[in-house]
Formats: sequence, structure tokens, C-alpha cells
Amino acid sequence: MVKLSKESKLRLQRVFVCGQFVIRWGFIPTVLYLGQVQARSRSRDAGAHDAEFALGMKMLLMSTTHSEEAPSDGR
Repeated sequence: MVKLSKESKLRLQRVFVCGQFVIRWGFIPTVLYLGQVQARSRSRDAGAHDAEFALGMKMLLMSTTHSEEAPSDGR
């Protein structure tokens, strides 16, 4: 094991205490910020995705209605 002086031990202890403080008080705000950023990007892109979805549904409905209108064999 490495021998450390008292000053080095105190510095390491201070670093660990500061690290704990940053993690404890910074974790939740960071998670909230990242969630807010993700929600903004989703809402910004939602308009384009909704339009693509609507176009796809319209094409799907048109293709099913055309296949139902095919002439029947009279039964």
C-alpha cells in the first residue's frame, strides 16, 4: 500500500467530499434538464412525424378501399 502524507490524505478526503456533494445535489437537476431537452426535441419533431403518419394512413385507407371495390363474381 502506498504511504500518503497527512496533507495528501486531507486533499483526497476533500476531493471525495466535494464529489459526493456534486453527485448528491447535481444528479436530479441534471436528469430533469435532460428530460426537458428530450421532450422539447420530441415536440419539435412531432409535427413532421404526425404529417408522415397521416399520409401513410391515408394511403393505407385508399389501398384498402380500392381493393374492396373490385368487381365481385356475382355471389
